[in-house]
Amino acid sequence: MRSNKKIPTRELLMVTAILLSAMFAVATVVFIASFFLNSLVGKRILPDLNPDDIACIEYDGKKLATLHDGEWIVDVYDGYPADPAKIKWFIEDLSKMSVREVEDDTAICRRVMANPISVTLRDSNGRILGELELGERHGRVWSGFVESAFVYDGRYLSFMGKTVVVDEQFRMFEGHHVRIDGLIRDWKRTVPDFKYPSVGEDAQVVISVSARDERETIVVKKRLSRIDSSDFEKYATTYDIDGLSPGESVKIDGVSSFMDSFWWIHFHEVKMSSHYPMSELAGAKRCRTFDVDVSDGTPHCTQTLVLYDCGSGCYVEMQGWVYTINSEAAEKLFVKRDDLIASAKGQNR
Repeated sequence: MRSNKKIPTRELLMVTAILLSAMFAVATVVFIASFFLNSLVGKRILPDLNPDDIACIEYDGKKLATLHDGEWIVDVYDGYPADPAKIKWFIEDLSKMSVREVEDDTAICRRVMANPISVTLRDSNGRILGELELGERHGRVWSGFVESAFVYDGRYLSFMGKTVVVDEQFRMFEGHHVRIDGLIRDWKRTVPDFKYPSVGEDAQVVISVSARDERETIVVKKRLSRIDSSDFEKYATTYDIDGLSPGESVKIDGVSSFMDSFWWIHFHEVKMSSHYPMSELAGAKRCRTFDVDVSDGTPHCTQTLVLYDCGSGCYVEMQGWVYTINSEAAEKLFVKRDDLIASAKGQNR
């Protein structure tokens, strides 16, 4: 027998009020959480950071780059000199770094922050100026007309208890390892290629190259003299080789090729001494030392470099660092003295 007992109106109103209150409370919590997350967007990560105070950058407790006597060096690259402008840009970008978006997917947050990298900024006294906890790189699918690709466009990091995304400043990190190519691309001082000096008005520039090895010593001089005061590219060029015998003269084509090949040589990757087997240089098939002096009356550029042919590759050692060099360019620098000399019947200056 079905009961026709009705719920009292008062009780029904109370239940309804409780349900509405609960719904309102949930909506309020959601609104506050959403407002908080949205309020993080645009907020600076290190608002009190003064770039001029930073003297050391560490990751996972290890030195990445430090300021020594006013010069930045890359510690993880055996102390190789850093480009001061690139380091400055990096630090300034850190000081301006802000939240681009907030990740609210709990599963993603756990995954991308499962193995964080710690980055610490210190001043010259070792005082901590800022600390960052980096997660994985952030990316998105880029769709093109023909195909799609996944591209990295930022980095996850922990901020105010949340996982946020910032513009990428840390290409040097691959997990807890430092990607040297990324670091060097960002920070390394430009490899010091030689360039021709400008020839001032009424000036004469003398470029002297002494090339010596166990076989012989070659001293070549190239003189540049301005011949057109309105055109800095127009100048007279003469060549000399020390120790010419009677009847010998400079072979212009050979000496010109030698000097030009030397001057426009491009050094490539710098080798970390801690990772590079220096014994390989000691066992090189060929080795030649160059002393270069450029002057316009008073010496203003003197360099010494050593060229090695190790069979597996060619290298240049200069200022305590070893660089790779194109083997074809290196071959032109191993030229013999006889190839630069013309007999009495040959080509004269």
